[in-house]
Amino acid sequence: MRFDFSVIVWGERYVRVYLDATIHAHLAALRRFPWAGDAIYYLLTDDESARRIGDHPLFRELASLVRVKFELFPSHEYAANKWAAVRRCHRRQVV
Repeated sequence: MRFDFSVIVWGERYVRVYLDATIHAHLAALRRFPWAGDAIYYLLTDDESARRIGDHPLFRELASLVRVKFELFPSHEYAANKWAAVRRCHRRQVV
């Protein structure tokens, strides 16, 4: 059985929260998730945030548990209205 996880995160403050707290909770759940090997963990983010997340030691642990795919979007997409960008990200993930 395949599961898809989708996380939307970008920007200094939210990436810090993701790396300081959120990823810990996701790792704890995925360590016990019996279908993690078949799951895809999508990170919807911008280029700079993807680099910060990808360079973090906990990201390597995450990638060892589940296949991770970055879905990148340009920073200008959220500059005017971050909630519109979040809606666009959700629409990209719902197929």
